[in-house]
Amino acid sequence: MTSQDANYNYKKKQEKEAFGADGRFQAIKNNWKLVIFLGWTIITFLLILSGDAQSFFAGIGVLISALSTLIFWIFRTKLPFKGKEEKSTIRWKYIFLGSMGAFWVELEFWILEKLTGVRLAADSNLIINMVVMMPWYVAMIATLWYVSNKYEYSYFEILLLGGIYDFCADGIIGSLFSGQFSLGTLLLLIIIFPQFVLCYSFMVIPATYYLKIQEFEIHTKKNFNKYIWALLPLIVLFIWTLSINIYSGIILTI
Repeated sequence: MTSQDANYNYKKKQEKEAFGADGRFQAIKNNWKLVIFLGWTIITFLLILSGDAQSFFAGIGVLISALSTLIFWIFRTKLPFKGKEEKSTIRWKYIFLGSMGAFWVELEFWILEKLTGVRLAADSNLIINMVVMMPWYVAMIATLWYVSNKYEYSYFEILLLGGIYDFCADGIIGSLFSGQFSLGTLLLLIIIFPQFVLCYSFMVIPATYYLKIQEFEIHTKKNFNKYIWALLPLIVLFIWTLSINIYSGIILTI
C-alpha cells in the first residue's frame, strides 16, 4: 500500500467517525445543552405562533432578530474587524456594536407594529421608544463589557445571559408595568424563555465575537463567581426601572 493510499484510507476513516452513527452520537453528546435548547425553542415558537395576533407578530420580530444574528455569524469573518486593538478602542466598539444591535431590534419591532397595527413596541412613537429604551440597552452592554473583562464566557453562556436580561426587562418588568403580572404569567414567561434569548442575541453576540478576536488577557478562573458577576446588568435594570417610575410620577404631578 502506498503512502497516498494510506492517507486516503485514513481520511475515509475520519469521515466515517465524524459523520457515521458513532460520530453523530458523539456530536450530540458533546452539545447536549444546545440540542435541548433547540428543542425547547421549537416548542416555544409553536406555542407563540399559534397564539393571538400580538403573540404571533412578536414571535416574527424575535425570529427577525435571530435571523440577523445568524446572518452576522455566517459572514463574521468577512467583516472588517481588526484584532489586538487598544483596550479603550475595544471598549467603545463593543458598546457601539451592542447598542446598534439594540437599535435594530427596537426598530424592526416598531416597523412590524406599523405594518400590522398590532402593539409590539414599548411606545408607538419611535423617538420616545428609543429615548426610553436605549439608555437601558447601552448601560446593559457597558456593564456586560465590564463583566466580560473579569471572566470569560462562552457564546452559549452569553446567549443565556442576554435571555435572562430580556426575561427580567420585557418579561417581569414589562408585565408589572402593564398590570398583567401573576403566577401564571411568570410560568408562561419561563416556558417561552428561548424567545428572550433570541430577541437579545443580536445585541450580545456581535459584540462578544469582536471581543473574543482581540485576544487580550481575561481573568478566566472557572468558579461560580462568574455567574454572580454576570447578573450585574440586572442592578442597572433596577436603577433604570426606578428612574422611569420617578420620571413618570413627576410627569403625572405636573
